[in-house]
Amino acid sequence: MNLKNNCLDNLPKIYSETSHFYYASLNYIEILYLTDLELISSYLESTNLEPVLFNGRGCVSINFHNYAAHFSDGIGMTSEMEVSLICIPKAYKNIAPIITIEEFLENEEQSNLVGYYRVQVPCDDDIAIKAGIDKFGEPKFKTNFKINVPSYNNQQSRRWSVDCINIETNNSIFSFEIDLSNYHSNKNYISPRTYYGYKNGNLLGSKWSAFQPINTYRVGVASREIVNYNFQDKESELVKCIESLTKGQTIKAIREIISEPCAVQGRPYWIK
Repeated sequence: MNLKNNCLDNLPKIYSETSHFYYASLNYIEILYLTDLELISSYLESTNLEPVLFNGRGCVSINFHNYAAHFSDGIGMTSEMEVSLICIPKAYKNIAPIITIEEFLENEEQSNLVGYYRVQVPCDDDIAIKAGIDKFGEPKFKTNFKINVPSYNNQQSRRWSVDCINIETNNSIFSFEIDLSNYHSNKNYISPRTYYGYKNGNLLGSKWSAFQPINTYRVGVASREIVNYNFQDKESELVKCIESLTKGQTIKAIREIISEPCAVQGRPYWIK
């Protein structure tokens, strides 16, 4: 196959065992805000991206995910968080479909030109941080996390509790809690999702796919009514960013993935 003048010539060089990254399991929570446009614009000033507008408002995503990955020498566990803006490259502006927020939530935008641009990515794993920066142009940095989240081994809980911790002081930067007990969801398919990033000053894109439906909770309320934030480190750039993008804004939806088990050890029983 002659790749000369082929789009594959433009792929970034990746120096690792695989050019893709595979998740073994994933617990994921995402909060989607409809946000005043002026709050978003400053984060995109030096980029070739512009915000996607839904009835004149921008969209902000704050997600947390805890995932496992299998390697030849064992399994790795990682927790990370992404503060992202829903946007589109300026070069695609005239060919991208115009969609509503409901169409976005239902994954009706099948061109996948509308994507996520990460502006803050705290992460607790050095390998994931290096891969995020080197491969995908993510603004990743090291923190720790203390979490208590729903799982198949704790099916009574519908509460997500996440505390992002400064690695130098061991103090909380900020935390949030979400209790979904009184909310109802429907299942949606969201894959593949497009991510945009910058590497060596160049805009790049990548696709992220979840292989099971996502639970979508349509809430349409002020953040204080469903998400309980506790901002401890007011001087943190992460806290400043989250506060500037979400304070007084409306949560349109919360989305959740809890990985299906691949095997089960059943409960014991008596043999008479």
